[in-house]
Amino acid sequence: MIYHKGLSADRVRNMPCKTQIGMIASELARVRHLSQQGGGPEVLGCLQRARELLGLLESSPSLPRQEALVLLEVAQDLSLPLLEKASSKAEVLYQRLMGLYSAAA
Repeated sequence: MIYHKGLSADRVRNMPCKTQIGMIASELARVRHLSQQGGGPEVLGCLQRARELLGLLESSPSLPRQEALVLLEVAQDLSLPLLEKASSKAEVLYQRLMGLYSAAA
């Protein structure tokens, strides 16, 4: 993993889906908070970490279809061409993920 030096991809993949969703949402909450305080280079780092975690979760074969569709929409907003603009959508993306988090087993 590039942006999570202390985590291995296997370790993340072995976490429950709900935990992984929470980790992604946490990065977006940081983006929201940092943006409210004026932003800075840390915002891009949080977005990159969210993308990295999302990529692992998207590839999970056990991911329910309905959750996969929401994650696909979030992934589109976090795609590399749109990443620098994603900070303005952090609140909406966070809320979408928290909806999944609340519904996850």
